[in-house]
Amino acid sequence: MNRITRALITAAACFFAQQASAADLPAGPPLLRAPSAVVAANWQGFYVGGHAAYAWADGSYSVNDASSSRFDIDTDGFVGGGQAGVQAQWGHWVAGVEGTYSWADLTQSRTTTLIATRTSNFDLRYIGTITGKLGWAADRWLIYGKGGVAYGRVHTLNENTTAALSYEGRNWETGYTLGIGLEYMVLPNWSLGLEFDYYSFTFNRTLVTSAGGNAAISDSNADLYAIMLRANYLFNRYW
Repeated sequence: MNRITRALITAAACFFAQQASAADLPAGPPLLRAPSAVVAANWQGFYVGGHAAYAWADGSYSVNDASSSRFDIDTDGFVGGGQAGVQAQWGHWVAGVEGTYSWADLTQSRTTTLIATRTSNFDLRYIGTITGKLGWAADRWLIYGKGGVAYGRVHTLNENTTAALSYEGRNWETGYTLGIGLEYMVLPNWSLGLEFDYYSFTFNRTLVTSAGGNAAISDSNADLYAIMLRANYLFNRYW
């Protein structure tokens, strides 16, 4: 056996001895990986849904015919309806446009005897909105803000019993709305949410009285607040 052969046999023996010794050593600690970032669920697509809310309104307005009186708005009630929208998603950011239409039960009647006995009835029956929407999604949660144009159908009926006058008006008034909401995707296409909304309207108008003259409602404002429960179905299969 020459020197080269003996050297190769010695090197091989050392290699296998090291492998056997390593096999007898206890296993080292497992390799740790950095936790992966929370990926947002798919909120992109077209959606439709319904909502129900408790709402309250406050404000004031002046009624002017032969004399002038001022009335306060203080009423509350139910608001319910539907919504539809479309939204796109870039990572965690979600942006879209939404339209809503609601029926409202916000009515009141006020009477004053300061100058002449008169009654003023106010009711807000229908509300529509067109808003932009921007949110942040974290897995199944979506928090968002919204804002845009609001439309309200305001009905007023006024009577001045001393002057034997009455005058009535039903008009769609334009205002604005702001809101903030939180949604949770309970199923891949279904979400439930809670939303707080603020609406602001004015309803200044000139009316024809029962005697053929003119009367006016001026310096008006109606502020509406709503705490709303929502449910949406999201069509995002092809997005």
